[in-house]
Amino acid sequence: MKRVYVIVEGPTEREFVSRILAPYFGSQGILISAIPMLKSGGGMGFSNLEHFKNNVEPLLYDKDQPLITTLVDLYRFPVQSSEPTEEVALKKCSLNPIIDARIAGFESLLSEAVNKIKPYPNFVPYIQKHEFEALLFASADVFDYESEGIKQAVQSVLDEHPNPEDINTTEAGHPAKRLETIFTANRKKYSKGADAVDFAELSGLDTILKKCPRFCKWIETLAARAKT
Repeated sequence: MKRVYVIVEGPTEREFVSRILAPYFGSQGILISAIPMLKSGGGMGFSNLEHFKNNVEPLLYDKDQPLITTLVDLYRFPVQSSEPTEEVALKKCSLNPIIDARIAGFESLLSEAVNKIKPYPNFVPYIQKHEFEALLFASADVFDYESEGIKQAVQSVLDEHPNPEDINTTEAGHPAKRLETIFTANRKKYSKGADAVDFAELSGLDTILKKCPRFCKWIETLAARAKT
């Protein structure tokens, strides 16, 4: 059984791993922990590829060879690197109009960055399509705790998309912004850090897995590989 480390870009994702994923994997005998992506100047964040490389490198030399993965957003995925060839590749990938191909390209570049440091077979890159908050749209019913108006507005967004992960990434339409707009229209305030994991917890991981196929595949992959 391998331990799983999830490199996360923010405190919301870190809390999600601790509160939602850890109990799920723990029930299968798998230990999973969030590794915050720290900036050299302090704080958490992912604004260039160096942040990722600096945080993943120590894990690659763990004698137990843990399973290492990422939980970062496609929305505003950084295309900056101190290595010119990497930056060119990142920017070229960002221009791909096909969303799934863009994600696959970025994930491949994360793998390449890892293997430049050290060949490592236990790395599973994962980029959330389009944004972590897409998972919060898995169930409109949980927003009934806020108001019927918010619940109906969330359901309207869901009705416009094949599944929550297809909610788009425009400045006005990415998932977190949509929630902020919906809450404001209903005279409520959505706090990304404080509210996000609460809503995920109310939905329940089983519901999220059923409604978010790409996320579900990632979780299944981690569970299967951790057991080998």
